[in-house]
Amino acid sequence: MTVPPRLHTLVDGLRDPVRYERGRTAYPPELVTLVAQAAALAPGARILDVGAGTGMLARPFAAAGYDVVGVEPLAELRAALAGELGPARALEGTAEAIPLADGSVAAAVCGDAFHWFDGDAAAAELHRVLAPGGVVLVVFRVPRAGDGPPWLAAVEAEMAAVRPEHPGYVAGRGVDAFARHPGFADPELHELPFERVTDAQGVLDFVASTSFVGVLEPGEREALLERVRAVLPAGELTVPHVAEAWLSRRRP
Repeated sequence: MTVPPRLHTLVDGLRDPVRYERGRTAYPPELVTLVAQAAALAPGARILDVGAGTGMLARPFAAAGYDVVGVEPLAELRAALAGELGPARALEGTAEAIPLADGSVAAAVCGDAFHWFDGDAAAAELHRVLAPGGVVLVVFRVPRAGDGPPWLAAVEAEMAAVRPEHPGYVAGRGVDAFARHPGFADPELHELPFERVTDAQGVLDFVASTSFVGVLEPGEREALLERVRAVLPAGELTVPHVAEAWLSRRRP
């Protein structure tokens, strides 16, 4: 197990678990089937959710009867994770230093977090904790402004205007680390379209809980939220998404 690096400074903007949950949609349930079939999971198999946050990706796997353990470095999010999985299954750690034994999990999942990791160190740790033939699923929920209503493009433009250099806005978001690791097969991309149905407050919660918005000075953050509020229609809002799901298998 390696010593984890310092967390990215923008991670501090993710420490509000209530707003984080309110601002995001559930993951498509098809992800559970994708992992279960790829890894030939037995009932009750142990699954690791790394960078687990509040447990949004862990939740459907636990509901399907799997033994899910989550690893999360932020105490605020880990407290919410413990409410989902139980304190014994909500572990402090990082993708680069996973507090589990060698070969102890049948599959590992990572939702909207891999871009924060040192990809090569994370791939090495995931290879260590996975049983031979196990799989890793790295998934990102991506709003599709180009397929959505004009207000969605306006919101994304407001966010882009305040966004600093950010590891989540680079090609591949670090997933190519699995292709570099000799113990993994090249990752395969599965794209799952889905929709989030919300309202203006849900969109505002998403914006406010985004990492780079969360670290803005209070006055600057409130000014941004007012600009976003001004472009949002009343009533029910539908946001088209795609789940970009990268699946890689640990070689025997």
